[in-house]
Amino acid sequence: MKALLSDSQYISYLYNFPKKGYLFTVTFKTVGMETILDNYQNPTGASSSIAEIEAIANICIDNDLWVLSDEAYYEIRYSHKPPISIASFPGMKERTVILYTFSKRFAMTGWRVGASIGPKKIVKHIAKLNINDESCTNHFIQCALASVMDKVDEDAKSILNKLKGRRDICVKLLNSIRGLSLLTPDSTFYLYLNVGELMENKNIKDLEKFRINALKNTGVAFCTRSHFGSLNTRQDENYIRLAYSGINSEAIKDGLISFKNWIEN
Repeated sequence: MKALLSDSQYISYLYNFPKKGYLFTVTFKTVGMETILDNYQNPTGASSSIAEIEAIANICIDNDLWVLSDEAYYEIRYSHKPPISIASFPGMKERTVILYTFSKRFAMTGWRVGASIGPKKIVKHIAKLNINDESCTNHFIQCALASVMDKVDEDAKSILNKLKGRRDICVKLLNSIRGLSLLTPDSTFYLYLNVGELMENKNIKDLEKFRINALKNTGVAFCTRSHFGSLNTRQDENYIRLAYSGINSEAIKDGLISFKNWIEN
């Protein structure tokens, strides 16, 4: 791994993987002296490997960067492999602030209760901001969280099993649609798929029009790539994100069968 250039905003590294026979360059955009890491990612459902996170950790150490690690979906994993935090790598605990939420693991989305975890010299300033900005988390949310903390493994496992069943139904039905090919994600409760070929089949050129027509004709709602920030000029914008967190299995089947019939007819 070799640095190519460095300034206040961009750091580029050249990676050499001789066993795989290729080179590639990765450019990190930093915010001040901070790198934002989103593993177990919304909207893609992607998970970084140990080697990838270790490479990012080395870049941060080499360039004296802090990491803001978004770990909202840390426990929403469907394999038996333990989750990975960049804070667990040598030299990273003292330069990492973890953003964590209880809302995903305990199906408390919308209640907005979580934690900032990091070195005391940073967290004490976060505490000052929180106290003056929002005073405190309201009482009923604190009581709800306290009531489940002694049932962590039991309740969380039940929720995760339901999510895994919904994920498998979604992937199977979506892969049965002509023009779709979807890998099975190992984390989060989202599916991120390229619908470019489906749009061609329906003679629709605009992704937002495709989204609205799908909703009107099938009742299936989803976000498009544009909901998640500005597009890179090299990105394919014909991606959509489906969420299966707040819908039961039967409703998923009904909706995706309707979507399949609309696409193929």
